[in-house]
Amino acid sequence: MGLLTLDAPVRGRHWIFLLLAAACLIYIALDHFYTSMVVSGQDFEVYRSGAGVMFAGMYEGKGLYDYHLENGQPITLPFTYPPFAVMIFAPFAFLPLAAGTGFMTLLALLAAFWLAILVFNYAHSRGFSVPGESFFGSYTLVVFLATLMTLVAPWDRGIELGQINPLIFLLVMIDLLRPGTRVPRGVLIGIAGGIKLTPLAFGLILLMRRDYKGVLTLGASFAATVAAGFIFMRDEAFDFWFFAISDPSRVGNIGYVDNISVQGLLMHLGLDEGPLLSALRLSILALLFMGTAAAIPVLHRRGMVFSEISLNAFLMMALSPISWSHHFIWLPVFIAALVLDAFPVFFRSAPAAVRWLAGALALVGVAGVSYGPMNIAIKLDPTTHNLDELSASSLLISSLPMAALTLLTLIWLAAVWLYRKPRAQEI
Repeated sequence: MGLLTLDAPVRGRHWIFLLLAAACLIYIALDHFYTSMVVSGQDFEVYRSGAGVMFAGMYEGKGLYDYHLENGQPITLPFTYPPFAVMIFAPFAFLPLAAGTGFMTLLALLAAFWLAILVFNYAHSRGFSVPGESFFGSYTLVVFLATLMTLVAPWDRGIELGQINPLIFLLVMIDLLRPGTRVPRGVLIGIAGGIKLTPLAFGLILLMRRDYKGVLTLGASFAATVAAGFIFMRDEAFDFWFFAISDPSRVGNIGYVDNISVQGLLMHLGLDEGPLLSALRLSILALLFMGTAAAIPVLHRRGMVFSEISLNAFLMMALSPISWSHHFIWLPVFIAALVLDAFPVFFRSAPAAVRWLAGALALVGVAGVSYGPMNIAIKLDPTTHNLDELSASSLLISSLPMAALTLLTLIWLAAVWLYRKPRAQEI
């Protein structure tokens, strides 16, 4: 599966459909630019202010990881990333806020377009013809798919906030899909981990593929980002690695409706922090970890790279105490893996009851997460001005889609292991 291939020519009526799809994409893109540059861009402002503090004299007297400004004014969203990240963000300190947010929006739109091509190519590599391809044309469907991807809640919300996740997504996907020839795999994942620690979880794919050179490269790449922090920003590196990194409250309210991690999910379902929650969380995480580790070699032998990435991404978000729903930028890959790998191969081999259960869970989970837990909560409890104060029933219902996807993922992992040997017609 090539990273950028799309072979079919554009002929006849395909041009009309392509122009219509392009017009739709432009309209949606303009709306994304307006929302991120004018209405929100909240997370990008954190990146920019962190870079401004270090490189442009912004907020005089403030340290990178301080909770308050010099005058005692609290910081709504403190900087939460490693020192290496602020070096990457350095150019943003000298750009107007709107220009920087616009750049992040453009990056996200390009990433979505590239992902649409990847999904299209992956479907072909798995032996599927995309519905409507002959009538509408390949390029039209790619443009339409890219537009659709930016409208699902994780992408839409992430673009609105000016999130760094599209860059993380690109680094990880390119590293796992490219040939590991002259430059071993792992180098880009290590850099992504230096920007935001959670992508280091994708090292599990390299480990279970027995790509030990890739694992070592990832470790060396990440270590280089840590070393760069201590060399060029010694005090800030010390603050982050010895203090800030162990404070999850810097990221936000762990019980907030938008937290889709296993810990957040269990709290939404009514469990208070304590021994029972910890036991259940560790049990679910152990199942996800062991299942994903066991599944990766099976999936890799079958060329199901989207499934490898999807399941590892789900594990990554489950492990973190806080994973906001806009971190699930992997959702389109997850959906593609379900449609092209899980249901036609593994669930097809399972009993009818399991297939129906998996289908129901996929429908509820994908639809609900695509719409977004926050949007569900607002619809259920429109008079609540602060989503930290949701009713227990609204919080519970808003979390059901992610609960469905968690159960679906566990069933998927079990099916991969139970039906790991190809049937006669698959050989």
